[in-house]
Amino acid sequence: MAVARVVVLADDGDAAWPEAHREEAAAVLARDATDVVSRWLAEDVGADLDTLSNAGTRGVTNGAFKTTDVVALIASVGVVGGALGENCDINRDGVDLGRVLVAALWIGRVRPRLKERRDRARQSLPALPRGVVADRLLPVMCGTATLDESDAAALLRDGEGALLAEVTLVDGAVALAAVRRGLELLGTVPGHRLVRELARRSHDAFEKGDLDARRVSFVGGWSGLADAIRYSTNDYGPLRQIADTGQYVRFVTPSISSSPLWHWSFRRGSRRRSAELAFILGDPLVPGYVLELKATKKNGVGDRQARRLVPELRFEPPVGGVSRAREHGKIWTLHRLLLLEFVDHAEQFVTQGGVRITAARWDELVARAGLPSGAVANIIASWKAGDDVAPPLIVEVEPARFRLGVEHDLEQVFIEESGRRRLEGRASGRAAARRRAERRRGGRR
Repeated sequence: MAVARVVVLADDGDAAWPEAHREEAAAVLARDATDVVSRWLAEDVGADLDTLSNAGTRGVTNGAFKTTDVVALIASVGVVGGALGENCDINRDGVDLGRVLVAALWIGRVRPRLKERRDRARQSLPALPRGVVADRLLPVMCGTATLDESDAAALLRDGEGALLAEVTLVDGAVALAAVRRGLELLGTVPGHRLVRELARRSHDAFEKGDLDARRVSFVGGWSGLADAIRYSTNDYGPLRQIADTGQYVRFVTPSISSSPLWHWSFRRGSRRRSAELAFILGDPLVPGYVLELKATKKNGVGDRQARRLVPELRFEPPVGGVSRAREHGKIWTLHRLLLLEFVDHAEQFVTQGGVRITAARWDELVARAGLPSGAVANIIASWKAGDDVAPPLIVEVEPARFRLGVEHDLEQVFIEESGRRRLEGRASGRAAARRRAERRRGGRR
């Protein structure tokens, strides 16, 4: 962090900040510190936002400061005694000075900045319901879903034999072969990128107030789609197979409406207009679908879990942890499993600063993604470091406890806020239960 030289002025200029003027000086200090630190934050906004947030939470919310914390914080922002004088002893006066400084930072700058960032993340991120990610996409992307064929239809089942989807057969064996291949391709890099691009474009249209946000089109047809997802070959057959799979497979997972992922259509180009490939997204992929689920008033555990939102990252995951290009899609699958892990344990971001993932749990996630167990260390190292194309995906805040990297701050806040809301909901539920119990006890008297 760039150290700024901050000079704090008290109104009467007393060198020793005498006891009689402590409250008055503190008020002025709070006012001036907010202004001075505003300039500091303008120089280096993101550098210590989380540090200040944590310090502010401990200090302002709990009303208690450790001298070591305060001295470290003051040193980090480079506070100089200024008009408080050369006799200002950091060990003697540091706690009082630090309390006011951190309070000013927290109330005047950090808390509003965090709220702004959280609101922006909550409103402006493409995300998919957990029920779609965990119960539809990941069983297919992990390669654990299998097709059971019969004369009348084909059924898609997960690794434990539970029904995932029914496959509508239009052209018999020909269509089934395309669907089978499309299911395999959905877990490749183009498949992952297609899902992300559809979610992103639909979300952008929804945010702009487009009434037809479920329609996502690519000017130029298949070549337009290829450009959008950085598909580098001229063989569009695999893209067509992925598109067919999303159209023919009707998922029947619990708590989510039974529907295909999308329908697609193609319009040939002419001299007057370009070719166009259009996807009409199924309900579960459309922004705002979670609100429709909430409106059903179904509040079972499974229903609430299905409504959790899993963000689509703006940046791609680093793939340097594996050497073979054909395993890059599995790295993408693993990053979706990681996001699901973060969403399911989001409360730990609030209470512990990161989600605990042990070595054994990493082994489980890597195995589920179809990657060799020996690649775990390289994958984690790659995700921590990033590469020329992708920024670091994760930060290990302490041994076996992780959060998203700095470049993914919006998604991190998005997930963290969901954990905060869950904790608040549980606290409200416990408080309501206590009030009901008190009323019952009062009625028996």
